[in-house]
Amino acid sequence: MGFKRIGLWNLLVFIAALLALLNLAMLAYFSFEGIKLREAIRDEQLLYEEAVQLVAQETERYRSLLRKLQEALDVNRELEEFFVNISGRVIVPQSYAQILERG
Repeated sequence: MGFKRIGLWNLLVFIAALLALLNLAMLAYFSFEGIKLREAIRDEQLLYEEAVQLVAQETERYRSLLRKLQEALDVNRELEEFFVNISGRVIVPQSYAQILERG
């Protein structure tokens, strides 16, 4: 009976040691996987931040172009009003037309 107890005890110790080694192996594996995932997340965050910066730059460029367009439209409206106002008032002297013909 003693031999069977020693054999059973050795088997239990072996199984416990094997489980401990498997736990350590799993810990190492999942630690490396966690490191890889953290690096992947960090890379994605950097890409996201770069994309956000590009969007901000393009938005500012768009707003600048929109301001310039609005200014050009305002000047165009002013010119249109000016030409409408002077369209009936401009008188070209006949002598000026003759000077242009000679020119």
